[in-house]
Amino acid sequence: MTSDEREIKLTVVDEMIDAYAANGVWLGRKVLAFRWAVVIAGIGTAVLGTSVIIQLAQLTRAGS
Repeated sequence: MTSDEREIKLTVVDEMIDAYAANGVWLGRKVLAFRWAVVIAGIGTAVLGTSVIIQLAQLTRAGS
């Protein structure tokens, strides 16, 4: 409490900037992981859709 108010504010701002930079690394990793998850989910959806189409084609062919 005996420090100058400007020094305290400068210290707080410096810590906020450091924390923001450190969080940027983790945020980048999370974005990369999310992109991979979306790609994998898209592939899974495409495989499921393809299998449904193949199944329907087989049922239609067997019925005629």
